[in-house]
Amino acid sequence: MTAQPPVETGPKTNWTLREMLLWATGYLEKKGSLSPRLDVELLLAHVLHVPRIQLYVQFERVLQASEKDQFRGVLTRRAQGEPIAYILGTKGFMSHTFAVNPHVLIPRSDTECLVEAVLQDHAAITTPLRILDAGTGSGCILLSLLKARPQDHGIGWDISPGALQVAQHNAQLLEIPTTQLALHLRDMSQAESWATETSVQILVSNPPYIAPEEESELSPSVRSYEPREALFAPDSGVFFYKKIQALAGNLLAPGAKVYLEMGHLQSGSVVEIFSTPAWCDTRLIPDLQGIPRVLATTYTGVPPR
Repeated sequence: MTAQPPVETGPKTNWTLREMLLWATGYLEKKGSLSPRLDVELLLAHVLHVPRIQLYVQFERVLQASEKDQFRGVLTRRAQGEPIAYILGTKGFMSHTFAVNPHVLIPRSDTECLVEAVLQDHAAITTPLRILDAGTGSGCILLSLLKARPQDHGIGWDISPGALQVAQHNAQLLEIPTTQLALHLRDMSQAESWATETSVQILVSNPPYIAPEEESELSPSVRSYEPREALFAPDSGVFFYKKIQALAGNLLAPGAKVYLEMGHLQSGSVVEIFSTPAWCDTRLIPDLQGIPRVLATTYTGVPPR
């Protein structure tokens, strides 16, 4: 059984914010957190319903018993490895705040380079476009694009009903008009899914791409808490890239652009998959660490093999 933070034991009963910050940071550090101070600040701000900066303004504030109880609960969850985003219920992405829960992957900053590439490539195009996000999850990619391009129409697919509920909630939070977005329960590995739409000009996807044999390399928080169906893919992790290459031409307009996130060691394999007459102008886009993170390519209109 995980030990409870001793915030109500011993002779001391009045804990100031300063004291709690110092104690809880040391506690999470011992539990293996890579960012213990940040975690504690986020959790305390969440419990107290204040911006993080206010923690420093109120250093000498004495925590109430109910606040200590709530903080003890979320701190214990974090000490057990639960991702901070699931505890808070939100995650920032592309300057927006998205609701998240264990039905969806937590948005990563690496994925922002995919959104930025789409926006840069289409900055001069003001006519409405149809965007398909295959495996939309929280909707962070698709909804960020629709916020930046309100003239476009977005279509989001996911195999998880729970994920679609999160995406729908985020669309409401971001005030995306219902006329601008359609969310569907679809399995991107099935040919019939790709026969349900026509004339899509932009396809984006962050598909599952971790090989099952690489599971042990993941952090415990990812391995134990994030949805497996959004993480793992057979065929050394490239299963869904092969499916997209073979099936996406059924709904793409000639000249449509495709943007796919991939693992840090997969660029060679994914480029090879798309090295057919159906695709041209293929390029790799690096993330902030300079690692090839996104494959961008153009559909020529030649039926995929």
